[in-house]
Parts: sequence; C-alpha cells; structure tokens
Amino acid sequence: MTAQQPPDEQKNVQARIMDFLANWQADQRQVRSFFSRLLDKFAELNANLDFVVRKGVSANLRASGKPGALSRPLFCLVDVVKDVDNTAPGLAKNLALTCNSSQRLR
Repeated sequence: MTAQQPPDEQKNVQARIMDFLANWQADQRQVRSFFSRLLDKFAELNANLDFVVRKGVSANLRASGKPGALSRPLFCLVDVVKDVDNTAPGLAKNLALTCNSSQRLR
C-alpha cells in the first residue's frame, strides 16, 4: 500500500472508521481514546489508510506514507481485538500497535 489511494477509496475508509468508532462502547482501558489519537496523528501526516473490520473479532488499521509526502518512511499496523475474557461488552478492548518507521508519531 505505497501508492496513493483514490479520494473515493479514502472517503470509504474514513466512513468505515467513523462507523466503527460510533459503535465502540466506552472502555476502562481507554483504548478507544488511544486509537482516536493515532487516527489524528495519521491525519496530520496525511497517511494512506486501510481499514478492515472482522465483526465481533477484530479491526485492522494500516497507515502508510504517501510517496514523497514524508521525509521518512511510515508504515503502521494497528489491531483492535475483542476482549477475550469478556469483562466488558462489545468489541475493542485490547490494541496491538506495530510501526516500521523512522517517522516520529509524537
């Protein structure tokens, strides 16, 4: 996913992310808040996004730098995984973040 996505595809991805966030119930671990901050940072970096939801199981967000848009390469993979011990209802209580980047995400 290094090529820039068409604007319509990016709008589709954004719509899926917004739908996911709208249905994400509050969680004690503040994973939703962290996920939202990552989205804001990716928006600042004007990253290409891809988002796949496996309903009731996990959600996967991939962010990559657009060619020539960043001074350093960026690729991040964020997995939001259903709470396996069912201590809270709904999806998304655990998050795994993998970044292969020299781009600072502060």
